[in-house]
Amino acid sequence: MSRLVLNAQEALSAGGTITVKTVALDGTVEFCVADDGKGISRDFMEKELFLPFHTTKGTGLGIGLFQSKKIMEAHEGSIHLRSVEGEGTTVTATSPVPHQSVESQTSTQPKGVDWHLEE
Repeated sequence: MSRLVLNAQEALSAGGTITVKTVALDGTVEFCVADDGKGISRDFMEKELFLPFHTTKGTGLGIGLFQSKKIMEAHEGSIHLRSVEGEGTTVTATSPVPHQSVESQTSTQPKGVDWHLEE
């Protein structure tokens, strides 16, 4: 998940915003990272997204999203991106929640938390 936040941070210009949100749904947990950075081109999204050694940045290996997708899939989850060039990107990682006993389900943790980080 830290990779998704780092990608969002690298996409921002001065004064940009990153929003991180977690939501517990029926049997799943969603972790969303949204930024109002430069976005990803439609062409890159269609042809190169999630491929290893493909990047929109001038530096880096281009393996962060590839690894994130493989990790999510290994845990029976998924990862999806929505992006508009010049407006920003939202990444949603969804993971199933393992079956738990009734005792562990009565946690006092909140079901959703929003964070807003500003540069």
